[in-house]
Amino acid sequence: MSTAGLFTIGVLVTLIVAAAMALLIYAAILDGHDAAARRTADREPPPPRRAVNILQTARAAGSLGTLVTAIDRAGLNDVLEHEGPYTVFAPSDEAFARLPDGAVQSLLAAPDTLADVVNYHLVPGRMTAADITRRISAETLQGEDLTISNHGVIRVDGARLVSGDLEASNGVIHVIDRVLLPARI
Repeated sequence: MSTAGLFTIGVLVTLIVAAAMALLIYAAILDGHDAAARRTADREPPPPRRAVNILQTARAAGSLGTLVTAIDRAGLNDVLEHEGPYTVFAPSDEAFARLPDGAVQSLLAAPDTLADVVNYHLVPGRMTAADITRRISAETLQGEDLTISNHGVIRVDGARLVSGDLEASNGVIHVIDRVLLPARI
């Protein structure tokens, strides 16, 4: 066979291989589009997000168990599940543990006093940590005012804000490092 014949055969083989490659690439592109279309068509819309209220958010936080118990004993479950919006300054379990021996049990045994204490931690309306920094006080559901200061650390009636902005459907929770006690108890 001559050099020109070999060259012609080489060009034909190259063209056939190039055409086959082009067909494979085209098929892969079409399959990719098809697969994406199938995934989109098969995908169901996500289920609607269930609204989580203040009480559910406090339970899920894991460090607010004593407060949740106090809310229950004070008979305020319904308020924090269905009403609002409220801002909750929530003492952590550690904050309750710092109270004198027997104080938590005494409060839990006196629902009216306990309701005053819990309501002293609740402020009508939704205040983020950023909103709190712009305030000097906030009136509680209990009726007394909380003093707010911000000198590098947000403090509410002297308690340090440990973590803030736990969002709930009917308000917001800010974890504080001590239990707030109203003057009228």
